[in-house]
Amino acid sequence: VFAGGSSAMNNGLFEKTERKVPCKTSNSPGIGIQYDLSIVIPVYNGALFLEATLCTVLKFMETLPLAFELIVVNDGSTDSTPEILSRLEARFPQIRVIGYPINRGKGYAVRQGMLAAKSGFILFMDCDLAVPLDFLPSVIDELQKGADIAIGSRHLPGAAIAMPQGRLRAFLGEIFRQMAINVFCLPVSDITCGLKGFSFQAADSVFSLARINRWSFDLEILFLAKKLGLNIKEIPVVWNHRQGSTVRPIRDALVCLVDMLRITYWNLKNEYKAGNG
Repeated sequence: VFAGGSSAMNNGLFEKTERKVPCKTSNSPGIGIQYDLSIVIPVYNGALFLEATLCTVLKFMETLPLAFELIVVNDGSTDSTPEILSRLEARFPQIRVIGYPINRGKGYAVRQGMLAAKSGFILFMDCDLAVPLDFLPSVIDELQKGADIAIGSRHLPGAAIAMPQGRLRAFLGEIFRQMAINVFCLPVSDITCGLKGFSFQAADSVFSLARINRWSFDLEILFLAKKLGLNIKEIPVVWNHRQGSTVRPIRDALVCLVDMLRITYWNLKNEYKAGNG
């Protein structure tokens, strides 16, 4: 999918002897902030495309005037992902790897990366780059304008689905989207688009409370953002379904329904507060 990625890395195109000198963002609290932007990418058994993906991201980020770090969270991969990440982390100082031996789920992986980030702005994205990197500046721009959270949406005017997913998955996904938005009164049009950006403060507030480890984590963090009164902006994006997804539509649809009940229960029991994580 990402032609030429490995060769670009092999010829040293992105090798650096040191990181860019970081500069403070206007949204930075100052304490512990080392970069302008952190990008968190969760990965599970991504050996076939991981190196090309990271090459593509590094190349794109070098075009932006930002000091950045790329946090890759290895969610208990059982293929050669750990070895690939170890090699790339040693070679490219922009890359920081977080890993653990047992698969815990995408929500858990994203949470670990977001809470470990050391930047004024922090975003997470899918390892398959379903949303092209061209939309990153729009997310960053909304955050720089003062949004607490900026997310991609496939359901706004100007958005497009360039490569659709299967009919069953699309149908179940639309049911979940409509239910989640209406049940939780969310001020968004898209729940699961894999491009979301946060200010440092918003990321810390939301992810320190989040608990769901798997597919419904997007719903939970948007619910928590609304509960905390955070300002959410959406941007229209182009989205491409990638083959090889680990999503199982029927199983995961049932899990999402259960998670909606869990979120409701935890909220009613006042368990979404600091110290109850």
